Amino acid sequence: FWNILALYRGLECGFKVDPEPLKRARVAMLSMAGPKGKVGYFDPGGDVARTAEGGPKFPWHKSESLTGAALYSTLMVDSMFYEARYPSAFHWHAMRRILSAPPTMDPEAFDLYYWQAASCGAAIMGGKEAKEWKLALNHILLTWQLDDDRGSNYGAWPEESVWSAEGGQAYATAMAMLALLNANSNSIPYLVAANSDPSAPEADTKD
Repeated sequence: FWNILALYRGLECGFKVDPEPLKRARVAMLSMAGPKGKVGYFDPGGDVARTAEGGPKFPWHKSESLTGAALYSTLMVDSMFYEARYPSAFHWHAMRRILSAPPTMDPEAFDLYYWQAASCGAAIMGGKEAKEWKLALNHILLTWQLDDDRGSNYGAWPEESVWSAEGGQAYATAMAMLALLNANSNSIPYLVAANSDPSAPEADTKD
């Protein structure tokens, strides 16, 4: 995911980047998707990654981080190399998947990596789904933000999310700010708004 972003941003900045690694990365991402849009780390449609210490505190089943990352990164690659005008069936399934696991006050599901990646993908998809995600994210992150009378932690986010043990409060605050920025951005119109796509698949309420 991060390598895809680095190469893509390099292209945006005018660097010469071989497009083939981006295309192969897109194929690799999609190969890990299950039939209903869930993207796994080790197996298609499987669980996300956790450290031995983080697994018990942040259960695998409470995050769709790789689904969010795949939604965002494949949308970017599709828009650049495949002249995609509308989201694919995978993108629709992935969007519905992340909406089934929105930002929440549940401490076991506090995953800023997931929320940041999914916010980017949702913003590109646009439409009512993006608005639903944005409203949930804004409420949760502004509630979680620290306010200690303008002390050293004023305006920061707590080190209580997945991967914050590795990245500290700087990581938590940076990811929260990026999630808010991207979820509330109108400056990434890679595709036509998802809700204007007449070929969008029907939602499967059984999953």
